Amino acid sequence: MLTEPTTTLADTQPIWWQAMSSPLGRWCLVVALLCAVGIAVGWVALRRLHAGGARFAGVRDEDGTATIEFTLVFPFLLFLMLSLAQVTMLMAGNMNVHYSAYAAARAAIVHVPRAFADDGPNEYTQGEGNTKHDLILEAAAIALTPFGGRLDSSYDAELADRYAEGLADYYAGEPVPRWTGDLAREKLNYCLENTEVTLGYPEVLDSDAIDRVQLQPGESHTYGHRDAITAYLTHKLYLGVPYVNRIFGEGRADGERGMYVQVKSDCTLTNEGMRDELPPLPTIPRTTPPY
Repeated sequence: MLTEPTTTLADTQPIWWQAMSSPLGRWCLVVALLCAVGIAVGWVALRRLHAGGARFAGVRDEDGTATIEFTLVFPFLLFLMLSLAQVTMLMAGNMNVHYSAYAAARAAIVHVPRAFADDGPNEYTQGEGNTKHDLILEAAAIALTPFGGRLDSSYDAELADRYAEGLADYYAGEPVPRWTGDLAREKLNYCLENTEVTLGYPEVLDSDAIDRVQLQPGESHTYGHRDAITAYLTHKLYLGVPYVNRIFGEGRADGERGMYVQVKSDCTLTNEGMRDELPPLPTIPRTTPPY
């Protein structure tokens, strides 16, 4: 399946347009259109078969003819309707993955300039366990939870509990929905387990060429003030429609019985880090005004 990333600056195109103009987005549009046409053709064929059978059959046979026609056409229509539902959810999930890449890049430009015990200001080391990497991954995973599967095992019990408590606080003073409990925790666990985030940076080769460099596990990079930071995101998007998900899916997700399709996206934003040094002292002589 076409899942190549689309590289654009976040402020040049809306996220929904980036998602729909990607290879996966275009593929979903084509399949959705074919399914819609197939449903329309099947419905028209069913009505014509029923009308034709009623015209030539006796009154006693009309009910049986309609039953046979419905039995022949219904599996085809059901398959198309399930496929259309799955493709529609895949289109929406693709948009959500692109938004998650933006959320990861937004978290990166905020956390990379900070100083932690494992990385100093504007320093970043790629890999799980690094404080900045984990914070960026958490931001991306939280953005993906609406389309996540369910994972019982806890990837980060403390984070899952804080996430569920935050959802419950949002509904303070109102009836708290049941899904803000175990379901929210399991969805977040799934997204954390099935999402990979890698930071990168552009490297100028010459006046006409720029290489996109992705950091490898354990590799470090120091970003300058207002340098471009690119967040590359790969997510195993959960396919929840039964039966047809086996057609669209690429494999079984980690810790999940359902199928998934791997979707990639990336987003580039400007580092918000400040310069360490102060600006130079002015060299223009200052004079006292006459007043």
